[in-house]
Parts: sequence; structure tokens; C-alpha cells
Amino acid sequence: MQKITSNICYYDLETTGLCTLKSKILQIAAITNKNTEIFQSYVMTPDDFKITNSHIHHITKETLIENDASHFTTVMHLFIDWLSHIYREETVYLIAHNNFCYDQLVLESQCKEHGIIIPSNWRFYDSLYQFRKHNEEIGYGNYSLGKLYKNIISVPPPGELHNAVTDVRMLMQIHFYTIW
Repeated sequence: MQKITSNICYYDLETTGLCTLKSKILQIAAITNKNTEIFQSYVMTPDDFKITNSHIHHITKETLIENDASHFTTVMHLFIDWLSHIYREETVYLIAHNNFCYDQLVLESQCKEHGIIIPSNWRFYDSLYQFRKHNEEIGYGNYSLGKLYKNIISVPPPGELHNAVTDVRMLMQIHFYTIW
């Protein structure tokens, strides 16, 4: 097993759709390699905003209401404070699976829309890119988080796929067990 010494925050978003510029965040979860506490929150969408991909993550307006979802600005400030408490001003690497093509873009778009500045000590990193680059033997079409987890950890995923909490747990585990 590889020893990771960098400050890492594994994070995942579930959103209202697939468009990185128009989708709204519905759920955010994160876990760090310094603290086993998981940050998790649902995010309330505007009343007139439709969730077009509930069939993937099973999050509906009712889910948001039942889980006391807060406005994006509240959740994002809580997330920034949570990470600042753990890492202070140190550089922290935010890793998501398909980060460069999706999660980071959605997060940046929503922050820009709400006038929130992403901390200057955050660096974004994409696990999908690294898995493809360093594990070519896995083969095209087998780089989804669930398939990687089953292939590397050799057991079924620990929870419902496309739930941000399950996904960050899986990402952290496969990252720890993969040597690049």
C-alpha cells in the first residue's frame, strides 16, 4: 500500500444534470486523509429548477426537503470552513473521479454564480486521468468508480453508487490501494 503524505480531500458531487455550466449541486461529500470525519450535505435547488438525472443518483426534491437541504452558499461556506479547520492554510489537493471534466467545472461554475471565491490553497486533481494513465491493463470502459472499486478492492461497493458519501469512500479506498 502506498503511503500518501500530501493533504488530500476526496470529494464528490451529485447534480441536477450533466451540463457543467447549468447543473446545480444537489449533494456534496468529502473525506480527508487527515481526518476520517465525512463532510456531507444536500443542497437545495431553486424552486423552478428541474432535476433531470434522478434516475442515476435517486435524489429528488423530496429527498432535499427530507434532509433539510441548505442553499448553496451556506453549504459551500461550511465546506470551505471544514477544510480550513483541517488543513489551515496548507495546500490541499481536492481529488474527484472525472474532476477535470465535471466536478471541478460544476463547483467553479456555482461558486462564480454565487460570488464565492475558491481558496487559493486548493489544487484540483483527477483520479480518472491517473487511473487511465497508470493502469492501462484495466481496459477502456472499466474506469467507472464502481468497476474500479470492484476490480481493485475485490468486493462490491459499500453502499449505493452515485451517492456522494459512498463515492468518496470508494475513491479514498482505491486511491490508497493503488500505486502510481
